[in-house]
Amino acid sequence: MIKLEHAHIEEVRGIRKLDIDFQKRTFAISGPNGSGKSGVIDAIEFGLTGQIGRLMGRGTKGLSLSEHGPHVDKTKFPDAAFVELRVFIPALKKSATLTRKVSEPNKPKIVPADPDVLAALAEIADHPEITLSRREILRFILIEPTKRSEEIQTILKLEDIGQTRAALNTAQNRLLTAQKAAAAQVQASRDSDESRRPIINRSCWLSFTAFARKDRHCGTGLPGCGPRRLCHSRGQLRRRQCLSTMRMVRT
Repeated sequence: MIKLEHAHIEEVRGIRKLDIDFQKRTFAISGPNGSGKSGVIDAIEFGLTGQIGRLMGRGTKGLSLSEHGPHVDKTKFPDAAFVELRVFIPALKKSATLTRKVSEPNKPKIVPADPDVLAALAEIADHPEITLSRREILRFILIEPTKRSEEIQTILKLEDIGQTRAALNTAQNRLLTAQKAAAAQVQASRDSDESRRPIINRSCWLSFTAFARKDRHCGTGLPGCGPRRLCHSRGQLRRRQCLSTMRMVRT
């Protein structure tokens, strides 16, 4: 939060030259149509944020700060259009002077350039929702109820956040889909390996052990069977096939 102490405005919008002493107090601006009330608000917003909300957003296609920020007589001389604000930062108990030109809206001159002062003013510049125009208020009142959430984002200058949120949600959904597909593939591979794994018949193993000790073959009487012979309940050979018959031995 900041409080305005003084504002000096030159060649901004409809204002040629104007000094206002705010004295850190709450203020209201009044006057007839075309007297420059909105210009004062535009100038203060520009001084603090480097933007003019009325030149941005929906319904402002073709408008730009460089062309429509300066006074109509100074459109070709944007260096002549600038705002100088003296502000008070209660949290720091410090005053600072902020000068910003239309020709260089992103390069303000801040005195003193203390880190805490710069951080406080940078936070304000990152949140330009400090002013609401009459157009924005009326549009919010008249808009359809189903679209008011989007309008609030527009008023609070949160369109980029909405787009970022949508992109993150899309990325999250894609990752979840890929994760489920990978998990299904891993489970399918496990099931396939399980179905191929042979089941050892315990009785066959015991029979093989007994015969191997005596006759050095599995007990089938087939020539060429050696002591490393092993069969299981499905009749498939566990270690190696019979050297002579190449047939499957069953118990």
